[in-house]
Amino acid sequence: HLGRTYGNEAVLGMARENAAGALADYEKFLGKGFDALVAEWRAALLAAFEAVEDATEQAARYRSESPIAFMPVCDANGPVQR
Repeated sequence: HLGRTYGNEAVLGMARENAAGALADYEKFLGKGFDALVAEWRAALLAAFEAVEDATEQAARYRSESPIAFMPVCDANGPVQR
């Protein structure tokens, strides 16, 4: 997402820093802070999901028919019973 949105050179420039991935580098190289970038990335993912015609049905089928159905899931309160 970062490479497509801000250019691979910006991402590579950040990776070349001594402390690659430092939070201050996001603002320096990409012009936005880490939290803003996370929110932007999440919004882009949700938009892509919503653009799929039967996304909700595909997601439900994946959760019920794939091995992910057997993975433990947690929320802020701990394990979730399925």
